[in-house]
Amino acid sequence: MSDNLRNFIKHALWLGGVSICAVALAQQACAQQLYLNANGTTTSDLEAAAKSWLTPEFNGDWGLKTMNAQYAYANRITGKDILIGVVDSGILSSHPKFQNPRIHVLSNQGQYEADGYRYGPTDGAYKQGDSYSDTGSWIDGVNDSHGTHVSGTIAASRDGKEMHGVAFDGELHVSNTGGTDNMIYGPNEDYNYFKGAYGNLVTAGVRVINSSWGNPPDEDDYSTRQGVLNAYMGYVGKKTWLDAAAEATQRRVIVVFTAGNAGFDNPSVRASLPYFRPELEHDWIAVTAINRAEKQRYNKCGLAKYWCLAAPGVGIDSTVVSAGKPSYERWSGTSMAAPHVTGALALVMQRYAYMTNEQARDVLLTTARQPKGNSGVNEIYGWGIPDLKAAMNGPGQLLRPENYNLPSGVTDAWSNSISDAALRQRKREEAQEIVDLTGEIAARGRDPAAKVLLVRLAALKAKTDAEYAGALTKSGGGTLILRGINSYTGATTVDGGALIVNGSIASSSMTTVNVGGLLGGTGTVGNVTINGGTLSPGNSIGLLSVQGNLVFTAAASYLVQVSPTNADRTNVTGTAMLGGASVLAAWSPGSYVMKRYNTLNAAGGVSGTFHGPVNTNLPKNFAATLSYDANDTYLNLVMSVAGLSRNQQSVSTALVNSFNRVGGIPLAFGALSPRGLTVASGEAATGIQQASFDAMNRFTELLTDPDIPGRMGPQGVAMASVAPSYAEESGAASAYAALITKAPPRVAPFYEPRWNVWATGYGGGQTTGGNALTGSAATTAQIYGTAVGADYHVLQDTVLGFAMGGAGTGYGLAGGLGSGRSDAFQAGVYGRHGLGAAYLSGALTYGWQDVTTDRTALDTHLRGRFEANALSGRLEGGYRFATSWLGVTPYAAGQFSTLFMPSYAEHALGGSGLFALSYTAKDVTASRSELGLRADRSFLINDGAAALTLRGRTAWAHNFNTDRSLQAAFAALPASGFIVNGTAQAADAGLVSVFTEVRWASGFSLAASFESEFSKTSHSYTGKGTVKYQW
Repeated sequence: MSDNLRNFIKHALWLGGVSICAVALAQQACAQQLYLNANGTTTSDLEAAAKSWLTPEFNGDWGLKTMNAQYAYANRITGKDILIGVVDSGILSSHPKFQNPRIHVLSNQGQYEADGYRYGPTDGAYKQGDSYSDTGSWIDGVNDSHGTHVSGTIAASRDGKEMHGVAFDGELHVSNTGGTDNMIYGPNEDYNYFKGAYGNLVTAGVRVINSSWGNPPDEDDYSTRQGVLNAYMGYVGKKTWLDAAAEATQRRVIVVFTAGNAGFDNPSVRASLPYFRPELEHDWIAVTAINRAEKQRYNKCGLAKYWCLAAPGVGIDSTVVSAGKPSYERWSGTSMAAPHVTGALALVMQRYAYMTNEQARDVLLTTARQPKGNSGVNEIYGWGIPDLKAAMNGPGQLLRPENYNLPSGVTDAWSNSISDAALRQRKREEAQEIVDLTGEIAARGRDPAAKVLLVRLAALKAKTDAEYAGALTKSGGGTLILRGINSYTGATTVDGGALIVNGSIASSSMTTVNVGGLLGGTGTVGNVTINGGTLSPGNSIGLLSVQGNLVFTAAASYLVQVSPTNADRTNVTGTAMLGGASVLAAWSPGSYVMKRYNTLNAAGGVSGTFHGPVNTNLPKNFAATLSYDANDTYLNLVMSVAGLSRNQQSVSTALVNSFNRVGGIPLAFGALSPRGLTVASGEAATGIQQASFDAMNRFTELLTDPDIPGRMGPQGVAMASVAPSYAEESGAASAYAALITKAPPRVAPFYEPRWNVWATGYGGGQTTGGNALTGSAATTAQIYGTAVGADYHVLQDTVLGFAMGGAGTGYGLAGGLGSGRSDAFQAGVYGRHGLGAAYLSGALTYGWQDVTTDRTALDTHLRGRFEANALSGRLEGGYRFATSWLGVTPYAAGQFSTLFMPSYAEHALGGSGLFALSYTAKDVTASRSELGLRADRSFLINDGAAALTLRGRTAWAHNFNTDRSLQAAFAALPASGFIVNGTAQAADAGLVSVFTEVRWASGFSLAASFESEFSKTSHSYTGKGTVKYQW
């Protein structure tokens, strides 16, 4: 990307609101144009500002208003710093209107080239080699007031008196003709003298020279082209003053000549000179005159119409010399019209400081207006009357392929509708002229005039079709804005800077944007090729229309401005070939959401792909991608938050997938922050898994718990001789025997089946830490429940039983991420078999749950409700070692719980429910193993009326499946499935429990226990109380 392009991206994309702005004032663009009032104040009202300039002094020259000069002044255009030249009969420098540093008189010294004559008050002959020495000041006895009058119309100061010049702030440079207006300009006038007069002005740096002086020879007749040709033939083969004037154009100085006052249908030979020397045309202006009624007077434009204007020239008040003193008089003639044009051109030159002299001349010509009843470029008025209001708004036509070079930092807006109508008119006319001239030259034979006409014929034949079509090239680092509905037919080329089309150039045969150039705007263009340059639709953000085909080359760029709500787009009526061009996405500040921006539509289809995008100011936590369909290109803004947790990334990916599938996403989803992604994940639904496992594990372990009083002890009258399980042999046996001997002994068989019934209540809680990598939140859970059961000693060492219970669970996630609860019914069977000191126990349980989850997202309460089933089992085996003071039992156990979760969906308790999730059914199994050690000891208490047993356990548990995840999807978004991970359990945990039991001989027992499980991520505790009766 070029430095200029980077500058455009940063600074130049707001240009749709720029008017003329201060192009003349330090070449700076402005957001709102402020116009200058005559008193020095400013206003945003152009008409009010222009009206303020209509002072008595302004009205002293009626030509100013006729040319709408007040609009130029309101735009701060007064001719300041523009160097203007005058060749005439001197200037009275002492006139009050000229007493300032803007007025410069040039000396002219040298020797005559050839013998000749002077005319006017100083009649007489001069000889070759004679010396001359004149100054631009009015010379008494040599000059008349003509030069002073002309100079006043151009540049007389604005001081509140009488009148002021058109360019009253211009720098006026004056050369003297050495005579009066009565001088006859013909081949007799000396080349050297006028080479000095014109050449010194050129050397001084003037950009335009006014020539209103003198009269044609009496014998000249300009009624016809032949008459003009006859007059011109007097100059052929000679080096005359006309050559000296023409040589000024070699420095591209504009020469303004009067048409003459004789009333002919054509202007004088000097005003008509480009007809015979076509190379001069673009630096030449002929001027005819109009009166207050805008009727043409004096010589018409005739054959000079394409470089001719009609300006005020009847009854013009200006500065004069009266008896050597300053004064004012009203004069008439084309001599008065020409300085109006010269002053107007100086204003145009100031307005378009970046234009060449020729380009400024073309603006003045092509923005001229025709008087009522006239149109086109015609033989009477030429282009018409200068219109400085229109001239402030760009050219009206293109007169040839034109290159406008706006330097970096310069921004200008043209609102005129630019055509090439005059070129098309000329093409028709000149095609016929070629035919006519060809015949005429052949007929003239050896006539010297044939050679003159042959020059014109050759120039006409050399013109190509391209020269008859207005073409515009924009170069330089600045910005040009076109607001008009333009109709020129030639090519448009952007070689540098920016061309912003807010109107239309659809008629242009091809718009090409080369390296370093940028095409933008909200208007309409024709066929476009981005040949290494940049296409940037819109002014900030907007739509550019291409009526035709659009082609990008691989080195091209497509610059798209993006806001949270919209993006630039190009609509193409034909095809769009992307060619691997780079997309440059410039993101404006704002709060962004995931969004698909349609950046280009081509009715005829899109072929190829873009490269990129290359992003500027890409919103944090987002990434940009490109996608396509048959007729469109898209810029996709998708989430890409650095450092997202697994849950956040999972939700983000789901939203991106849905976005890619559908092409859009609700605003609330696209604006989610990382915290919002966490809230949206619905992690609360995963908590029921661990809560269910805890409930089932508690119930299942309860059925195989050896601490339930007497469950595992052998039954019969020989109780005293058989120590109960987990009781120290001698101590426990003695304790139980003692209880039995306090009652009368019964005679019974060694073994007698007996029943045990029991009831247990329990409750506890668990805290589990979150995982930053996963994104799961810390969870606090509670559980409570009751169970009742009965077991039967079917054999001395074999117990079978069943139980039922109810439980409730509740949990909550940290950070307000939701909660859940469940009510459960549980049932199970269990059994135990002893083999001497060894045992094997097992249980199988079932649970049914009514589950409710609650969470809040986007200020909406979302609830899930479903029923789930669970199955759990445990198998345990151990071996008891009896010592004299303690029973020790190593054991191993395996356990599983399976939760059968159905599919279900959340619903909103008020609100939109936009973030409601639906969950996929899932069967999840959690299994674990235990390796541990149990210890027990019994005592007689209460004088032997009861036995006290103390037990304890320590164990290591290993969890084989710690995953607590669910498959979820947003109910409102298609293709939005994702995995949400809940709080995971540690793989390894420690188990600790303590137990106490009191048993009476009557068969009643009471027991209490406390259990704790701890790991690196969680800690839980449970308390139980049990009552049992055995008979």
